[in-house]
Amino acid sequence: MDESPQPDPRLGAVMTLGDHLEELRRRALWAVVVPVPLAIAAFKWAAPIRDFLCEQAVRALKAHDLPAQLQVLSPVEPLGTDLKIAMVAAITFGAPWILLQLWKFIEPGLYAHERRFVRLLAPMSAELTATGLLLLYFAFLPMMLDVLVSFGSQEPQRI
Repeated sequence: MDESPQPDPRLGAVMTLGDHLEELRRRALWAVVVPVPLAIAAFKWAAPIRDFLCEQAVRALKAHDLPAQLQVLSPVEPLGTDLKIAMVAAITFGAPWILLQLWKFIEPGLYAHERRFVRLLAPMSAELTATGLLLLYFAFLPMMLDVLVSFGSQEPQRI
C-alpha cells in the first residue's frame, strides 16, 4: 500500500520549491517584455517629457525674477537625465503589465475570498496613485519650488 501523502483536493495543485522558482523566473522575464521597448520609445520622447517636468521650476524662477533657465554641469548630464526619464516613464507606463505578472505569480496561492479582495483594491489603488501624482504636480510641487527658489532670490521669503 502506498503511504505517500496525498494532496488535499480543496487546496488545488501543489508545487515544489523548484516549481515556484521556475514560475518566478518565468514571470520576471515576462515582466520586462513590455518595459524594455517602452524605455526605448520613451528615450525618443525624453526631451518633451523633461520640458514638461521642468515647467513648474521655470514658473517658480520667473515668479522670483530669476533667470528662467536650468544649468547643466557636465556634458553627459543631459544624456543621463534623459536615460533616467526614459526608465521612469517605462516603469510608470509598464506598471500595469508588471503588476499583472506579479498577480499571476501570487494568484494561485490565494483563496477565492482573498482574490476577490485584491480585485476590488487594485483599481482603487491605481486611481489613488494617479490622483496623488496629479496632486503632487499641480499643488505641492509649485509650493515646494516657490520655497526652494526663494532661497536664491533677494526678496524676503514668503512662508
